[in-house]
Amino acid sequence: MTLAASNATPPVPSYVATLRAVCQPVPVSCACSVDVVSHNGVCDGLPVMGSKLSEKPVTVPTQPLASNFAPKEVVPPILNFAPLDNANVALARSAAEYSKAYAHANADGGAALASASLAEVNTLLIESERKLTSDEGLPGRPWFKHMIDAPGQYTGYEAKTLPAVREAIEQKKWKDADDAIVVVSRVLQGEAALISSAAAKLAAAH
Repeated sequence: MTLAASNATPPVPSYVATLRAVCQPVPVSCACSVDVVSHNGVCDGLPVMGSKLSEKPVTVPTQPLASNFAPKEVVPPILNFAPLDNANVALARSAAEYSKAYAHANADGGAALASASLAEVNTLLIESERKLTSDEGLPGRPWFKHMIDAPGQYTGYEAKTLPAVREAIEQKKWKDADDAIVVVSRVLQGEAALISSAAAKLAAAH
């Protein structure tokens, strides 16, 4: 059996006609009511299967349905670094006191440095590094006690200075940052007091 050739346009599934209607340029207002997809008198010859186009005007939105812009980052609150500034000043002052006392004790060939009374000074100097620790340890890592430097929480063995404060800021944990500032400041103030004590003992050595 031989099929006769036909020039007739084969029927188009309704979903194809619908897609064609959606994808082709559409004017802001359209009131088509014919059985083919047609706008401004131009017909693409595809019959709409099963229904006619709506006679109601079609409104095309002039604004995008969703924004492609990145969300605005929340501005962080103002953190109070005054305790750290005060501790830094106190530490610098005590270091200057110790340097002056050491220079005085080292005069005249360092006779004062050979005095047995320096044992207390050496004990304080040994304690100075331990004074930079906190019994509570770092937030989330209490086994790290040092408040001045420690391995970063997400950087392996790479050290971070003032890790409790710095990592809280990096993670946008503002309340934790404020709390850490107070803790680290207290540690530095204790270090400054220890150095001042050592300076006083060194100045008294003879």
